[in-house]
Amino acid sequence: MPIKDIRQFRLVRVLPAKGGGGSWLQVDCSSDYDRQMTKSLTICAGRGADDLTEFATTIAASVERRLEVLPYEYDC
Repeated sequence: MPIKDIRQFRLVRVLPAKGGGGSWLQVDCSSDYDRQMTKSLTICAGRGADDLTEFATTIAASVERRLEVLPYEYDC
């Protein structure tokens, strides 16, 4: 995916509850579909809720895009 198509990154953080929790990093990018102008792709996952925080910060800064860090959720 060309860097110019990347709009932002999103870090999802899930704390253990009934499930084990985890985290995943998504990238929102431009789409050439008329009905969906943006698509979201999961590009990596971690076992812990905070496993990807430093990595996500580094990636977003390196391509000069916003990183949206979502509030913790519980894995219910």
